[in-house]
Amino acid sequence: MPRRILFAAGHGGGGHKASARAVLDSLPRSLSDSDVVETFDIGYTVEACVWGLKEPRASGFDGDEVYNLLLRHGWMVTAGFLGLFVRVFTYLFRSRIVGGLVRLWSEAPPDLIVSFVPFFNSHMRDALETVNPNATLITVVTDFASSAEHPWVDERRRGGAHGELAQPEEEERDEPEEDACGALLGRPQEPRRALVSFGAMPPMRVEAVVDALKRRWPALEVRDHMRRTDMVIGKPGPGTVSEALASGAAFVSERRGVMAQEKKVLEWVEEVGAGVVVDDLSSPPADLCEAVRRCHPTVRARAEANRAVFEVRDLVMRCLELDVSQTLLGAASEGTW
Repeated sequence: MPRRILFAAGHGGGGHKASARAVLDSLPRSLSDSDVVETFDIGYTVEACVWGLKEPRASGFDGDEVYNLLLRHGWMVTAGFLGLFVRVFTYLFRSRIVGGLVRLWSEAPPDLIVSFVPFFNSHMRDALETVNPNATLITVVTDFASSAEHPWVDERRRGGAHGELAQPEEEERDEPEEDACGALLGRPQEPRRALVSFGAMPPMRVEAVVDALKRRWPALEVRDHMRRTDMVIGKPGPGTVSEALASGAAFVSERRGVMAQEKKVLEWVEEVGAGVVVDDLSSPPADLCEAVRRCHPTVRARAEANRAVFEVRDLVMRCLELDVSQTLLGAASEGTW
């Protein structure tokens, strides 16, 4: 009998969906042939639970869109406060959310849920205990730490693995052509290059600039573009930092205007020497490039050590009692950065 595997993600920002897609891309193709693999939006699902809807809607304005709207206007601190509101909401409506999940899942109980969202993991765990006590819940923390603003960790957790998810890439890929990139950007090959990142929901003025650039330059794959740079400058989203390090680029950011859950990212970057954090990027230090150069040995080592996506893949396969002996991390029980 086919098993039902659910991937839970949200559409606030871009990290949840990107991490879910990374794990899905790493799973063997044969998995979808023998089992039912589905993704669902946690925001629309919780809405259906609270209002007693027969099924979640597929699109429309909701709390995640409010969050995205704040990001587009550059109101990062205000967006961060939404986490406290959601935490109160999940407490007040806990019984409705759990009861709604039981109702939605009762006809086709999941055998495995892989969650990429905060706030609702204990709700899903309680619902699973009713509809299928033998089911497994895997929570993939897409922040660098659980916090009061973004609570992830369940007090009843059974174990853990560590490392931020980046897009899967087990095989070596051809290095991008430096000459082609230099010609495309209309400049000689400088010894140092920086890529500026604005996250999944950039300010509207940035989108206007990008739209204008699209008429001049073709789109480049993000990772290939990052590989051509010495540093990535931007908002310290966990996904952006992880992709930068996986590409061998140091990360540069500023302390002001970051959300509470992003402060842990900056602390980690400084602690391990994976980049440079300044007070204000409008007045960068004169030795910024030299500081970035000193980070490169650490960055290269961290890039090779980040195998989190494959650890999650192997954990999913173990939960489904599939053979993981041929996978890269088949014998690993825990991974670290």
